[in-house]
Amino acid sequence: LSNYLDYYIECKLNDFELNKISKPTFTKYKTIRKILNEFQNFKCRSYKIEEVNKDFIKEIEVYCKNELNYNINTLGRFIKFIKTIILHAKEEKDIQVSKDLSKIQGYTTKVKKITLNFEELEIIENLTFTNDYLENARDWLLIGCYTGQRVSDLLNFTKQNIVNVQGTELIQIKQTKTNKDVSIPIHSKVQKILNKRNGNFPRKITDQKFNLYIKEVCKIANLNELTNGILFNSETKI
Repeated sequence: LSNYLDYYIECKLNDFELNKISKPTFTKYKTIRKILNEFQNFKCRSYKIEEVNKDFIKEIEVYCKNELNYNINTLGRFIKFIKTIILHAKEEKDIQVSKDLSKIQGYTTKVKKITLNFEELEIIENLTFTNDYLENARDWLLIGCYTGQRVSDLLNFTKQNIVNVQGTELIQIKQTKTNKDVSIPIHSKVQKILNKRNGNFPRKITDQKFNLYIKEVCKIANLNELTNGILFNSETKI
């Protein structure tokens, strides 16, 4: 399995260089290779391609939930990517695979969208932490809320992304998912964090750790009340 993962990534590198697949997709394949190899280390054994069966999937699901804090939809997409790789081995190299491979399916489920209002953001902003990693994650959360950027872009902000355009400082990035160049005005709340950190953004962390840490932050802030809302429909405008 490990050897084929390396081969698969090499194949996808060619596709990436020819613009046949996007950077986020290529990055996902590299992430899958990393996690699968870590899983094998965790289990203290190596797996063959034909051993990727329903039992294997159940075990790696437990690993991803417990060790990586994967949510249900991230896990479902992860399983889908694993199956894609194993099917590639079967179709391209005629490698024997598990007979129950067809029963392995990716999945998604509807989850409640979690939002924070300005009063809650104010509570989070005014929290005092004894652990630096929570303050670091809190600052990323506030920057994310006041810039409206996806985690894949947010956590890559650096001082070099700040530019001055006609006397106005902006955050300029190329969005990972859309590949679009965007310029984001620096909100006063974001500027306050930058000032505190000598003009720098918070310390970079992985999106998995970010998701884990902000749950701790919101727990400390006692933000545990469910609030019902509506989802705006871009077609009906209501």
